[in-house]
Amino acid sequence: MIQVGELLQRQFGSLRKSRKGLGVVELFKQLFCWFADGTSFHLTHFDELAGDPGYAALLETPVSKMASSHGVKLFFGAFTFV
Repeated sequence: MIQVGELLQRQFGSLRKSRKGLGVVELFKQLFCWFADGTSFHLTHFDELAGDPGYAALLETPVSKMASSHGVKLFFGAFTFV
């Protein structure tokens, strides 16, 4: 069985430059759920979701570990296509 978390960590773990903030696997989990939800495709929607304890419980993530729009922007900015 393929462990998706391990695969994501192996492929994208180097994007994380410090131990501060969310881990790569946690961020991808929240991104996948955000895309699947489809309620809003604005990055600022992460700030609204971060304050929703019901959504955090649905993801089985502590409210303190919810992604912010700033963190998501930094993560997307780590991808370079040059």
